[in-house]
Amino acid sequence: MVLPQIIPLFGPFAISGLLAAAAAGLLLGALAAAAAVRRRPALQADVGAAAVPLLLGALLGGRLGNQLLAVDLRPGNPAGWLTVTATSVSFTGALAGAAIGAWLGLRHLPAARRWEAVDAIAPAASLAVAVGWLGMPAPSRLPPLGIGAGIDAVPLLALAGFAALAALLSWQWPRRDYPGQNAATFVVLSSALRFVLGFAEQAAPAMGPWSLTQVGDAAAAAAGLALAAWLSARAARAG
Repeated sequence: MVLPQIIPLFGPFAISGLLAAAAAGLLLGALAAAAAVRRRPALQADVGAAAVPLLLGALLGGRLGNQLLAVDLRPGNPAGWLTVTATSVSFTGALAGAAIGAWLGLRHLPAARRWEAVDAIAPAASLAVAVGWLGMPAPSRLPPLGIGAGIDAVPLLALAGFAALAALLSWQWPRRDYPGQNAATFVVLSSALRFVLGFAEQAAPAMGPWSLTQVGDAAAAAAGLALAAWLSARAARAG
């Protein structure tokens, strides 16, 4: 990881580098989303309705997904699932939780407005994930960067990859071929990027050369492709 695993605050209090990076990423993502919809009042309200349940869903899904993978959580201590010193999350779990949260926040809206709001959030979400990776513990098979203990290369590669994805989604947003294209693109490319990064991480194989996390990433990418095909076909029928 780029940030320390545990960051002391004052006295006995501390937070994890993951939480600090996630907080910084969420702040940056919120600012980016607000800037993107500044001149569209109706969209501002819809994005605002989705923001809180989406964030809570991502947090809960990421940590509970981590529990299923038995990485650093104890089944007998549910309160510890959301500890401020937590050092890992499941990306696939966070993705699923965010999708559920967004649906709960936007379920009262017509389908077109729901997808418009999620499409607007996608670039900001990618930017938030990019920064959040700076706190992820990602022991790497790649040579460390820097002198001495060095810095794991995987978080920096993820930062670059997700920042590039944010730029792509920002460019695509006003040029979409159908509602939901940005959301589907985010699911497919973020999962594919996470899958590729998995080969550089020190994780035990679970299915051939793939780790258990990569299996989830591959499933999420396939779900994103199915979503893109369905949304495109629905738009074609409607148009």
